Amino acid sequence: MRYSNLTNKSNVFLKRFTHSTRHIKCSKFVDSFNYNNFLDFGSGDGQLFEYLKTKKNKNYYAYEPYKQMYRQFLKNKKITNNIKLIKNKKNLKKNFYDVITINEVFEHLPNKKILEVIKLLKLISRKKSTIIITVPLEVGLSSLVKNLIRFASKSIHEGLTVKNLFKSFFYRKINRGSRVYYNSHIGFNHHDLKKILANNFTITNITYSPFDYLKSFLNSQVFFICKK
Repeated sequence: MRYSNLTNKSNVFLKRFTHSTRHIKCSKFVDSFNYNNFLDFGSGDGQLFEYLKTKKNKNYYAYEPYKQMYRQFLKNKKITNNIKLIKNKKNLKKNFYDVITINEVFEHLPNKKILEVIKLLKLISRKKSTIIITVPLEVGLSSLVKNLIRFASKSIHEGLTVKNLFKSFFYRKINRGSRVYYNSHIGFNHHDLKKILANNFTITNITYSPFDYLKSFLNSQVFFICKK
C-alpha cells in the first residue's frame, strides 16, 4: 500500500482533509523563508513536493532512507525532476541546508532516536537555518476524536484500546515498549517532544493544523518552527 493512501489520498475524508491541509500549510511556511538549499527530511513518497512551489533558482533535496518509501518516491509522477533524492545519510551535506522540513517522523521514534536525528539536523543545517517540524496531536480532546474516528473507520492503530483511549485523553503516559520504530501514534505526546526541541533549538513559533485558532484543544497536527 502506498503511504499516500493512509494520508492525503485516504478513503476517510477527515484524513484526506487534515493531511492535505498540513502539506499546504507547510509549503506556505517554506515559501515564506529565504533559502538556497531546501531539504525534506524523511520525505516518504514525496507528498510535500506535490504541494510545494519549486523555483528554478533554488535547490531541492529529499532524504528518504527506507527502501519501500523511496521506491514510492521514485514512482510519484507528480514530483518534478529537479528534486534530488538522497537515500543514505552519509550523502547529506554538512552545514548546507537553509530550510529543513521533517513531517510526521518524530512520533514514530523513541527518545534515543529522536536525539540522534536532532544531532544530525544540527550537523547538516546552516547557521540560522529554519527547521519546520510537524507531528500529530495524540493527547487530550484531539486524541479522543481521532481515536473514535479510528474505531469507527476500522483504521485502528496498534495499541489502541479503550484503556489507552482514556489515558491519551487524560494525558497519562502510555508504555510504548522498547522499539527503534513505532508504527502507531498511540502513546506519543507532543509536549515531550517540545521539551527536547527547546533544549536543542530556539522555537520561534508554534502553530496548529488545520484550524490554528483551536490550538491544541481540537486539531490534527502541531507545527514547531525552530531556529538553529
